[in-house]
Amino acid sequence: MRQTPLVLVNDERGRACTSSCRGDGETRIPVRRILGLAKGPRRFNDLRHAVGGVTPKVLTQTLRALERDGLISRDEIPGVPPQVTYALTDLGHTVITPLDALRTWAQDNTESVLRNRETYDIRIT
Repeated sequence: MRQTPLVLVNDERGRACTSSCRGDGETRIPVRRILGLAKGPRRFNDLRHAVGGVTPKVLTQTLRALERDGLISRDEIPGVPPQVTYALTDLGHTVITPLDALRTWAQDNTESVLRNRETYDIRIT
């Protein structure tokens, strides 16, 4: 199965995301979800509140994709109810610095990108 590297995309709200495209479809990984684990392990609801604006279903899908890619680990502690925590793996920690730089670049250049899009859209219509 051919895989392409992570690339910058924008989600439907214009937030910077990364996208890992595989033969089995596309998984979008918002930068802030990964950065939400940079300060240490978090439980699901803590992470959901930290990143904001995400449904439980979407966060679950994202966390599963990140676990599959080896960027996070999922630790379940038996009990009633069971406790689940998510943490960055060693590989996940290696992506923090570049993602933070990418997020900063996207925030600093959003206005320029939007102006360029408007100029382009006017030109081609």
